[in-house]
Amino acid sequence: MNWFFLVVGLALLIKGADWTVEGGSGLARKFGVSELFIGLSIVSIGTSLPELAVSLGASIKGSGAISVSNVIGSNIANIGLGLSVAALVHPIFIERSTLRKELPFNLLVGIAFSAMLLRCLPPSLDRVDGIILLVFALIFFDYLTGMMKGKKVEHSDNTSTRSGRNESLLKLLSLTAVGIAGVTVGGDLTVDAAVKIAQEFGVSETLIGLTLVAVGTSIPEVMTTTVAMAKRRHGIAAGNIVGSNIFNIVMIIGIASTIREIKMDVTNILPDLIYMNALPVLLLLLSGKRSTLSRFGGAILLSLYVIYIVYVVFRG
Repeated sequence: MNWFFLVVGLALLIKGADWTVEGGSGLARKFGVSELFIGLSIVSIGTSLPELAVSLGASIKGSGAISVSNVIGSNIANIGLGLSVAALVHPIFIERSTLRKELPFNLLVGIAFSAMLLRCLPPSLDRVDGIILLVFALIFFDYLTGMMKGKKVEHSDNTSTRSGRNESLLKLLSLTAVGIAGVTVGGDLTVDAAVKIAQEFGVSETLIGLTLVAVGTSIPEVMTTTVAMAKRRHGIAAGNIVGSNIFNIVMIIGIASTIREIKMDVTNILPDLIYMNALPVLLLLLSGKRSTLSRFGGAILLSLYVIYIVYVVFRG
């Protein structure tokens, strides 16, 4: 039965990601905005819902450390696994605005979050930290609003543009929403089934928790980005990952730490934070003057992610 749920989960992931990308592309055509904007906003928020559910639930129950660990692990997986796999499917063109604005903002909030967390031992976040992160969220929302108002685009494919603008807004929103729901539910089914199958084969709970569950909440971003690149939707692919990484910190951690002070039960979180903040820098370097993450660059990111997982497993 677990194998059946695994197959169903994977099917939902694939089809849900396909609908998310198609709906997002249609919305971009409908409103005359870039696919990057759709990726940074609607798609990234939607695919971050699993992290939001896990983190807020943990914070309400007084297990805020899970919120922090979940976001750090998810942000590492988004770039180290999501973008790397997508780049192996097809090299990703990353718009200059992403390299000059959104990605540096991702790094800025990552460093600010790390500094807040590490200013005392054991690492902790209080309500003031949460409010500061929510201010960062407002700044990013304001940036997106300006981006929507000031960056109307004419799509090169006039036929698809006309068809996109003739499509029903309700249909496009429904397609996107159902797609996001599909990757969310599919991700849950896939992880749950994979965990049970691993247990049947005698794999330790620690290893399961540090691998399968750790990347579980990132599956929607990974699958959506991979499908986006299979369809050559570069803006949605890059925007989804960068936007999700920003929202994970400023919204999820911001809300979670505002609800209740977060105190970590470990002190050796510095290597994880270094990894999380190093990946956006590495992505900038690998993209280079051509603003493209090549298959070779994707392979480097994936290799570093595998090394990180091995480190986490042996660290215990």
